Amino acid sequence: RTMSGGGDKLSVILPLGIMMLWLGIVSLFMHVVRQSNIVAALIIGLIVGGSGLDDLMQLEEEIKITFIELGNVLVLFFAGLSTDWSSLSTYRREIWLISIIQFTSYIGIFAGIGYGIHVAHNAVSCLYFGLACTMSSTVIVKNYLGYWGEETQLHGKLLYGVMVLQDTLAAISFVIIEAFKRIKQGSIQIDVFEQNVPMSELFYMDRAGFEIGRAIGIMFALLAILFVLKRSDILDKVFRYFRKEEEMLFIGAMAYNFGISALCQLVGFSPFAGAYFAGLNLSFLATRTHIESKISSLRAFGMTNFYFMLGVYVQLDGPSFGRLIPWSIMLAAIVSFGMPMIWFFFTRYMGLKGRTRFFIACTNNSMGEFSLIIQNLCFNAHIFDRDIHIVLLFASIITMIITPITQHLKYPVYRYLGSWYTMDKESADSVLRDHEFTCADHVVLLGLNEVGKEIADFFHSKGKEVAMIDLDPELHRALLKQYTENKGKRFKSDMCDGGDNENLRSASAFVSGSASPERAVQREGSSANSNGHDRVERAASAANSVSSGTGGRSFRGSGLSSLSGRSALFGASRKGFPFLFAKYTLPVGTNILPIYSDPQKPIIWRRYGMDKALLVVSCLEEHDMTGLRKFCHDNDVPFISTADRKSRVKHTIDLEADYVVHDHFLAARRLQHLLKAQINVEKEKMFEAEGKEHLRMLVEETKCRHRKRIAEI
Repeated sequence: RTMSGGGDKLSVILPLGIMMLWLGIVSLFMHVVRQSNIVAALIIGLIVGGSGLDDLMQLEEEIKITFIELGNVLVLFFAGLSTDWSSLSTYRREIWLISIIQFTSYIGIFAGIGYGIHVAHNAVSCLYFGLACTMSSTVIVKNYLGYWGEETQLHGKLLYGVMVLQDTLAAISFVIIEAFKRIKQGSIQIDVFEQNVPMSELFYMDRAGFEIGRAIGIMFALLAILFVLKRSDILDKVFRYFRKEEEMLFIGAMAYNFGISALCQLVGFSPFAGAYFAGLNLSFLATRTHIESKISSLRAFGMTNFYFMLGVYVQLDGPSFGRLIPWSIMLAAIVSFGMPMIWFFFTRYMGLKGRTRFFIACTNNSMGEFSLIIQNLCFNAHIFDRDIHIVLLFASIITMIITPITQHLKYPVYRYLGSWYTMDKESADSVLRDHEFTCADHVVLLGLNEVGKEIADFFHSKGKEVAMIDLDPELHRALLKQYTENKGKRFKSDMCDGGDNENLRSASAFVSGSASPERAVQREGSSANSNGHDRVERAASAANSVSSGTGGRSFRGSGLSSLSGRSALFGASRKGFPFLFAKYTLPVGTNILPIYSDPQKPIIWRRYGMDKALLVVSCLEEHDMTGLRKFCHDNDVPFISTADRKSRVKHTIDLEADYVVHDHFLAARRLQHLLKAQINVEKEKMFEAEGKEHLRMLVEETKCRHRKRIAEI
């Protein structure tokens, strides 16, 4: 088309330039108020479309649709590319159970709400109305998990897995939407105020079964082809060649994305589902991280264009806004507050503890990018009318505004409300009595990593009572299995083969080398008052008592890195579904008690007698320890913490911890001793014996399935 009054062709530069200028200004404000730029793009688009500025910007209908489709393809491709299927492996039972409960309950409830408020008028629109309200924002969830450093915490791992299943469900829904789009009855003119529109007036329902079956068949064929490409290493070889230059990597990734999407559209399959599956296929490549990092800016560009044009495309008007915004506010309130509360209380019967349920509920409470894509596709396929689209669009905006607020308030709220919902219903006294555990002069481990595991094993070999407190249900199962298979063997040094004491001797050497009186760490510049001196003496005394009988043997091999991965231990609560928490019982008389509870709550500390402990060891490296240190200080209990960074070591020392276990420092010190011992050895035999011994220990670690499982988690 040519512009009136001249022969100049319509250009996309003018609308794109104005859009980016607006976004640049508004995004600064959104950053200050800690809001997502997704919201900024949507709001600007709604203002432009509702005020008629799109005509001034020369935004033709074809340009809007083109930008929306382009943004859809890019957003879905990168969503598939960033998928981490490994997150489903460790906690698959919990993730599948959470997902099934969330999807079925949310879709059912919101479908009923859509029908009850008369915005969804038939079965298909009610179903997709519920699905659109169920899809949380994967981008927002991952951003805030990263912002708070919660990816490695239990609720973060569970949310990552739930997001994978959610996004895959959304991609499958695109396939069915495309099938309905193929059977819609030509040019349909429907009064948006009319209710209970028959399905026969919207679609040729006699063809619905055939088209849906055909689409699902094509989907399985596509997945089979992509699976063959993955298993044959063809893609890996191709992209290893493409990654030699950034330009080639960009071209290769986009060629694969748009090529798969175009082929899908050619055979009558959803190109958007094709884009997601194309990205998902690349997520299994070894070069996946490299691809993501090099072309991630294109993702932001695609998302910005999509959200802006989606707002413009709605063409909001004043009467519709006034009539429908109350329903949007109600729906947003239910999504952000109502359903998380219902979910929080219901999932207690799954066996998850209060902290995990609370943080999942606070994070997974928005309608995000997949919801917006479903809304747009359903609107274009005439599954949604304009009213439904507007209600859902504004509900999405409101929930994305609420989520950052709840994220910044969740920690204060959790600390304030804390005790009443984190308290276990079963009595701690009965747990301690059932397992003959005495909460006096015992050792308390809060969380568990490699260092904590060695300390626990050593005290176990000495017959000292050890309480391990953490929130990880998978480790709960693994540890209970390890100890129940050795029922009655109270002081057995190795619960797998019964014969290897190397780990325990190494642990004792580590403790003796790291917590001796002359090396105990005190806060620099602080006055040595009598109470502080007594605490240090008690910590040193405990360490020396631990090290007695070990002969001062030191770590072998790589010191503290003999196990891989961060581990956490969990407790003995087995309330919940039997297939979620196996009905294992600890052997009566064992001196290790795993406790499935929140290690950060003072009420849990008091319940399990931490105020009367011989020693407290915190493996909660990334958590605030101010309250924990004050608790130990007030009760005159020695406190040791682990840390993996120098900055964390200094911070913990500033909190007046009696000792900080810095694994890198200790490994470096051990390496010095190892080098001194090897410097005079013949060149051909240097490190030969140590290397073989280290390998033997690692092999033994993998032979025991319970220890291997604990190390993996």
